[in-house]
Amino acid sequence: MTRWITKVIFLLLTAATFAQTPELNSWIVNYDGTLASYYEETSPGNYQLTELTELADVQSVCYTDDTIWVSTEGLTTRMGFYQNPGTPGAQGEIYRFPRNPQEQTGTKTEVPTVFSIGVLVNGIAIFGTGDATSWKASTSTDENDGDGIWNVEAWYSEGWTLDTVFGAHPNGDGGTYHTHATPFRLYEDSVGHSPIIGFSYDGFPIYGPYGYSDPNDAGSAVTRMVSGYELRNITQRQSLPDGTNLLPSQSGPSVAEAELG
Repeated sequence: MTRWITKVIFLLLTAATFAQTPELNSWIVNYDGTLASYYEETSPGNYQLTELTELADVQSVCYTDDTIWVSTEGLTTRMGFYQNPGTPGAQGEIYRFPRNPQEQTGTKTEVPTVFSIGVLVNGIAIFGTGDATSWKASTSTDENDGDGIWNVEAWYSEGWTLDTVFGAHPNGDGGTYHTHATPFRLYEDSVGHSPIIGFSYDGFPIYGPYGYSDPNDAGSAVTRMVSGYELRNITQRQSLPDGTNLLPSQSGPSVAEAELG
């Protein structure tokens, strides 16, 4: 029997080839061996810049016609000052993105509220909006093993611990440095239309807060984009945004009782 071996050739991007398309040239690739660093709290309120032994930002980007792979330790330079205990640690991640993303039709996939849902262009993980706790009706408390219906928003519960450069902090299990909020450093010097600051796992780009007033006209005025999220006018958490009525055992606390998502 003849055994056929198929070789897949990956093209390793160099500086010369990075002038191609946004999904390729938006990544911050470490060409000079810069090491990651973070501000370590040496005593309450006092920090010193500490250099790690791992490389900062993205180490390599490989691609085919329809797929992109991004290799990163999930670290960058000058991380901090975050307020929770923990040290950023190397993650050794290889992320895979479709190069030609397509809008999903039919039944939509719900975006996870916890753990990684995308990656910033410097390799830092983007986490969901939740803090991994949710309302547990049987005990009327927020728990890690809650019912998963009424989830606590990370900005509400952890916002004070996030740093002001990436809206990020490391978690206590493995030191994954991740953002929950706004990575200010990635667009603080930009003017006009905000740059791409990351990619979600479906391959679609994530921009900063400013875009064209007419998204189909690059000549239109630049304005701050408005979120599609809207606050619900409810006093009791007894139904979902799509109108689904919940059982009493699935209801959350009253809006006046607790500020949950």
